[in-house]
Amino acid sequence: QAAKAERVPKTKPGEDAMGQTACSSCSRAENNGYDNQTIPTKGSKSSKRKSGNSGSNEKEEAAANLGKFKHVMKRTFKKPKEAFNVLDRDGNNIVTKDEWLTTLLETGEEQKWGPRITQMMQREGHIFFDEMDSNGNDELTFEEFKENLTKKMDEPVFPNLSKFKSVMKKSFKNPKEAFNILDRDGDHIVTKDEWLATLGEVGPSVGWSEEVMAMMEEDGYFFFDEMDGNGNGELVFEEFKSCLATKLSEK
Repeated sequence: QAAKAERVPKTKPGEDAMGQTACSSCSRAENNGYDNQTIPTKGSKSSKRKSGNSGSNEKEEAAANLGKFKHVMKRTFKKPKEAFNVLDRDGNNIVTKDEWLTTLLETGEEQKWGPRITQMMQREGHIFFDEMDSNGNDELTFEEFKENLTKKMDEPVFPNLSKFKSVMKKSFKNPKEAFNILDRDGDHIVTKDEWLATLGEVGPSVGWSEEVMAMMEEDGYFFFDEMDGNGNGELVFEEFKSCLATKLSEK
């Protein structure tokens, strides 16, 4: 990676090397019916089904994907009930696995989740259903859906978020330089489409490795949402700078 030679001056206690005192937007709680219950995450059922040793990497990936699923649902729908009603296409207050898988893909097209999210839903949808279906009877009720959707996970939802921040700090002298590059049309606002397109373009010019480029392509959608403090789909410099400066509590 092309780290800049210049160094940002020493910061005051409580400040990050890239900017001002961290805000809480990256760790905000979204309480529009999504209550944060501190309940340990149950082990991935996909891991249980696999014979032999399940490596920690598989478990971490399964947990990360489940976190992404929950994030997408919370960003797409105002309340769990709204999400459930969309998934319950026949309106009988029960969602079967076939109904779930079909409706997930249809919802993705309607909500413009994009190819990466759609692929994840298609690949992992049956696992997400099993995580929601508490009693394992292949019939999902609203109570099960809400309880499991709102469980607070032990694992960081986006384990790559710290890597993203590190890459940005090493690639640019300061947050303003980074934001100006992402703001390709110079209107002081970065939309999600603009963000995703620019992340893919900027990598080669600053020497990002193939691994970093793949991470940006895979998780760029979620990185944007973490930067977008008010969730309006438009990123301004103040949000970008304060969230980039937020220190993550990592395990």
